[in-house]
Amino acid sequence: MVEFTINSSVSGSTGFAPFELTYGYMPRMAQLEHRSAPKTAPGVQGFVRQAWDNLAMALDAIIESHVIQMHHANKKRKDL
Repeated sequence: MVEFTINSSVSGSTGFAPFELTYGYMPRMAQLEHRSAPKTAPGVQGFVRQAWDNLAMALDAIIESHVIQMHHANKKRKDL
């Protein structure tokens, strides 16, 4: 999931995500609905919930990293 998130993140320098450049399109991750998970497998539901939480945290970290990098890069730039 982390790899999928990174490969779907648009690069600030190119304006494209690695998936777009490699495959020519952006694949979509399947959306899981809670009602589609079997009610008799709470371990699976917990795993899926944790996996989605981890994916969200990874995406937040990538975005935060981009903001920090942009802040540091812009410190040295001057308005013309």
